[in-house]
Amino acid sequence: MYYKTWFLSDRFDGEDIMKKKMLIILFIIPFIIVLLVLYIPTQRRSEKQPLQPPTDAQILRFDADPDGGFHWPYYLYLPESTQAVGESGESIYLLVFPNNTGEPADDLTVHDRAAREKIEQFWDIPAHLGTPLLVPVFPRPFDLYVHALDRATLRADIPELMRIDLQLIAMMEDAADRLRRQGWKVNDQALIMGFSASGMFANRFTLLHPDRILAAAIGSPGGWPIAPWTHWRGNVLDYPLGINDFEELTGEPFDVESFKAIKQLFYLGDQDDNDAVDQDNLAYLSGLFGSLPIERWPYSEEMFLSMNPETEFYIDPGVGHSISSKMWRYQIQFFAGAMAADRNQGREK
Repeated sequence: MYYKTWFLSDRFDGEDIMKKKMLIILFIIPFIIVLLVLYIPTQRRSEKQPLQPPTDAQILRFDADPDGGFHWPYYLYLPESTQAVGESGESIYLLVFPNNTGEPADDLTVHDRAAREKIEQFWDIPAHLGTPLLVPVFPRPFDLYVHALDRATLRADIPELMRIDLQLIAMMEDAADRLRRQGWKVNDQALIMGFSASGMFANRFTLLHPDRILAAAIGSPGGWPIAPWTHWRGNVLDYPLGINDFEELTGEPFDVESFKAIKQLFYLGDQDDNDAVDQDNLAYLSGLFGSLPIERWPYSEEMFLSMNPETEFYIDPGVGHSISSKMWRYQIQFFAGAMAADRNQGREK
């Protein structure tokens, strides 16, 4: 090729060769500089500290405090990003993720281990958000579906299990007090998320205590998210299908105005056939809205949107009973948006 002939030809004397070499060097150096300019920032970006998995020092376990209102321990994960938010003077929002083992067990160490594993599995969500993550260590005996906050659990009269929902509030307040003692501002409203049974708990807790929740992300809530209605088209919806007997169970009327203000996200895989509706309600629910969770989903969506048009409902294509990476990332975006909107609203007041 010509350029090789030009470079290697012995037709040129030593001076010409030196001139050609200098020209080549002068030609190449600008390209090297350009490459360095492009490469170094990339390296610097990649050298930014990535989010790190939790260390033992960041996962705190607090024992039960019956005098403080809770009979069971809880975990609190404090990512480094939380400290940055706290020291900036911005309000911190607590993220709550109810525990769920997937099966009953009388041994509390089973539930304790599962609660800690929940943090180890989902740590990147609070780390991205700069939120502490609270995971309770509630039991799940064989006769109560505590992890789903079912009807029997809400009516339990055993002191240690009475009003598990109020015990969670006591844990939230205890955690917030500990954070405030660090000199940090903590918002009175929390974020809550859950999937499967913990999604059922989170969904039901949100209706029970809407004044406590800023935003909720609920995945695959056991075949039916509890509806914010007493009746639907003439059909009675008792707890946990709806809120017809809400006041009878809680002693308080449903706080509809606080509920309307909550930002809510619901998602379900279109291949998800997990159906945890209790046998007392399954036939009734199936007759009204369909025998499969995916068949009932449009009815749930209609009910929630009629209460709050900004509620988000998603069907995740090709996904079974699991959280897709897409929905995992979207939950972070969803919560970040809710916090930003609330902070901006607070600045405007």
